[in-house]
Amino acid sequence: MWSMDFIHNTLSNDVNFRTLHVIGDHSREALMIAMDTSLTSKRLTRELDKFIAWRGSPMEIRMDNGHELISQELADRVQLSNIKLKFIEKGKPYQNGFMERFNRSLREEVLNAYCFTRIPEAQVMAHASMWMQNNQRPHSSLRYKPPVVFLNERLKGLKAFKTFIQNTENDWKSLVFNLTN
Repeated sequence: MWSMDFIHNTLSNDVNFRTLHVIGDHSREALMIAMDTSLTSKRLTRELDKFIAWRGSPMEIRMDNGHELISQELADRVQLSNIKLKFIEKGKPYQNGFMERFNRSLREEVLNAYCFTRIPEAQVMAHASMWMQNNQRPHSSLRYKPPVVFLNERLKGLKAFKTFIQNTENDWKSLVFNLTN
């Protein structure tokens, strides 16, 4: 099962933007982060199509009741792929606890930690954070292993899975240094 959600934020020049992010509930893997000034239901569907073409379809996607997420366009699209949409009850974010934890980490470690002037800057930092989340940060629910290590152990001998790949020309420290100076 995947979980999907949005976060709102503002650039230093008062331009509002949103992030769409998807995580894997079983593996705690950060699967996708997309950012833009507008993420409509059509854009959501396009992003989901690209991601499903790359990674494959989940059986279910858990989400809240935001207007983009309850759109007929999204419902029609996931029906074609036999994906079940699982909506949490209004006012009960704890029903999507993995996503809420991810939201908090993304906000504290990236969105609130830096003063971004452009969306591409925020996107680079979010991708760096995503790579760290997947490859270096241990999770207690995964026996204190990062998601990629956990998944590789589970899938040993079955097949390789596609995961977000860090740009090998950068590392976390150089990304932070280059974007904050």
